[in-house]
Amino acid sequence: MEFGENGAVIQPNETLAGTYQRALSTHGYDDGPRPIARLYELMKLALIFYIVAELISSAMYFAFFAFYDALRSDVVNVFEVESNISWLAELIYFTGALVAFFFACRFIYRAMRNLHTIQSPAAKTSPFWSVAYYFIPIANLFMPAIAMSRIYHGTHEAVGESSRHSSPIPLWWVPWLLTGVPEYMVDSTSSTGLGAAMLYALSGAMSIFAALMLIRIGKRIAERQELLKHGGVATVFD
Repeated sequence: MEFGENGAVIQPNETLAGTYQRALSTHGYDDGPRPIARLYELMKLALIFYIVAELISSAMYFAFFAFYDALRSDVVNVFEVESNISWLAELIYFTGALVAFFFACRFIYRAMRNLHTIQSPAAKTSPFWSVAYYFIPIANLFMPAIAMSRIYHGTHEAVGESSRHSSPIPLWWVPWLLTGVPEYMVDSTSSTGLGAAMLYALSGAMSIFAALMLIRIGKRIAERQELLKHGGVATVFD
């Protein structure tokens, strides 16, 4: 198997299976690009789990704020109810988000490392930093999207394709960044009632849309990276 200037496979040859030159990139795999389809399926399931958790959490907040006045008029300790709902909703959401984030990071790490393995010109971010940027203030506002864009476009180029359509990365990243805005508006204005309920619903809707877009983006990347030579079994992030 040989690769062109953009990492595109130009001479696939089944007789060469099992042979692969040592990767020149310090971030690449020595035995060639590794399978990514299974990691995508795990990420997809984790994101579906996250979407369900987000739906439950958002529904709890929506119901509380929508019936806030009724709860208060019935002489219910509304602050205690809000505390209990908030604790449970956050627990459900955090569990779903943690699982989804872990498997998404595994997918991103391997996808980027596969590009380094074939020495793709798009692999300008290391696999480590493709994940680590999510934890760094300020940089986590734009660098994860840049790394994902490099994976997306580099993967298309690696199989000899060009991205004919506009990049879907902003449709994933922008809604994700904006998910906290409606909740901030509720907290900063101490809003209650239907207005607060609608803002929480908007936040949940943007979060779910971002998760669905990540599933779609991941599918496109996985389908094309599976066209590359499969490698061995990896462990943890590898």
